[in-house]
Amino acid sequence: MKKKNTAIIFLLLPLIVLLTSCAGNPVVWDDSYPESMMSTVSFNYMTVTSYNGIGVEKWKTVKIPEGSTNIGADVNIYRGGLVFQATGMEFSYDFEAGKEYRIMGAAENMKWGVKIYNGLNTSGMKADQDFIAFIAFKNQPTFSK
Repeated sequence: MKKKNTAIIFLLLPLIVLLTSCAGNPVVWDDSYPESMMSTVSFNYMTVTSYNGIGVEKWKTVKIPEGSTNIGADVNIYRGGLVFQATGMEFSYDFEAGKEYRIMGAAENMKWGVKIYNGLNTSGMKADQDFIAFIAFKNQPTFSK
């Protein structure tokens, strides 16, 4: 029995290390700003490609200064069992200092964009309570057959 438990632990250990390393600390865009003036933003189902017109590495979670922000991203939108991929999408939002946000690609009222939620964690998310806004992309994607 002891050998079986030890084998299971050794099999699960690499998976645990991988999952915890992916979580990591957020990227800090500009560490000259005090923490009290920063917003923490987590991006789901999207790869951020630019921040206020400046190219960035692939962000998953980032700390950015408060205020009006323009984000460029490549987005995956899941709809009706299908995945739609759109590249070079842009949206703007006015982030508040000290708040945490979760952003994911979405479609609403025949427009493609992002849904913005309070908090970083998707587990235990209460969509109605955590939902802040739907922001349509400035440049709507076109899909070819």
